[in-house]
Amino acid sequence: MLLFLTGFPIVTDYSKLEEFGIWPDVLHERATAGEALHGDPYRPISEIMPEYGYPEMTGGLSPRTPAALLLQVPLIAIPDTVLMPVVSFIIAGLVVGILALSGRISASGWDVLALVGPLLFLSYPVVTGVSYGSVSVVITVVLVLLAWAFQDKDWAGIPLGLAAAMRLWPGLVIVGFWIAGRRRAAYVATAVFVVVNVVGLLLPGVTLEGSLHALTQGGGAWIDHNQNASLALILSHLGVPVVVSILVATVVGVTLAIRNPRQAIAICAITALIASPLTWPAYILVALPILVSWWRAGGRLPVAILSAPLILWVGTPTGWKGHIGFAVLVVLLVYCGFVRSPRQSSGASLTSPGAPFRPSSHPVDVRRDRHLT
Repeated sequence: MLLFLTGFPIVTDYSKLEEFGIWPDVLHERATAGEALHGDPYRPISEIMPEYGYPEMTGGLSPRTPAALLLQVPLIAIPDTVLMPVVSFIIAGLVVGILALSGRISASGWDVLALVGPLLFLSYPVVTGVSYGSVSVVITVVLVLLAWAFQDKDWAGIPLGLAAAMRLWPGLVIVGFWIAGRRRAAYVATAVFVVVNVVGLLLPGVTLEGSLHALTQGGGAWIDHNQNASLALILSHLGVPVVVSILVATVVGVTLAIRNPRQAIAICAITALIASPLTWPAYILVALPILVSWWRAGGRLPVAILSAPLILWVGTPTGWKGHIGFAVLVVLLVYCGFVRSPRQSSGASLTSPGAPFRPSSHPVDVRRDRHLT
């Protein structure tokens, strides 16, 4: 897969992808991390990139929290000469971790994971993760799944808080933990979120004012991207403000979670992706435990239908990719929101790892100019 996507080992940088107009995230994350240390990370990335020797690209502000800029700093330590293979192999290892954590959450054996694994590595979320060098995006998913898989542990709130500090959308998953009764983890996650962002503000180029401006204004440059799977993109064509889209999705998701607290974490994880103004394909990997559970519960046909466009992505029109991702998320939200485990009294659900949930008849509740085609 690496040879097909990046040309490795024949090519050891991102030049092959740049020929297709693909500008890896890791490049501008390294550049903005450098600015956070000795510059201004709140300038448009079209200005910052050439200053660090990277190809000139179109792009506005990069919406990053202080914590995200802080956690991007280690990327600077990777030499440019080995950046692509190092980042690619890290992402591949993280995907294996996502597979293992999904198996734990869905109580699936390695026989099921052996079937899912090869398809997962061929899927559009993983392909975009590798080709765009989206290491921070995949790390966010791993952190959420780690907290979800070990939600009963005292330390579960730490990875969840880090994930929320990096990308904000996991903040709604913290709400899901609270609704599901994992109050200690929710409080710890909130504390970690605050502490890591405060530490991020200690970087020389990072300010609270600049971060708030980038977060509230920076998303506008990317929202129309064809890979974006958020409700904000869908409703923006109707003139609906982004803040309204976020509020509508959040209210719907939290209401469903309150009505079905045993599935609250799953519901809030999917809701977070729908509500986030920028939802890239790799984020959808957080839904893997739900797909695996549904498959094991007998939903082979719907899972196959949902997964097909993500696996057979080569045949999907470029302009449809984000809309397909949004449709998959909506179906999963409906499934999670109107599902009750037959063993609900014993606590079996996706909120309790080790017991898959099953459907019931009783409801409870433009940065890249050209892209992979």
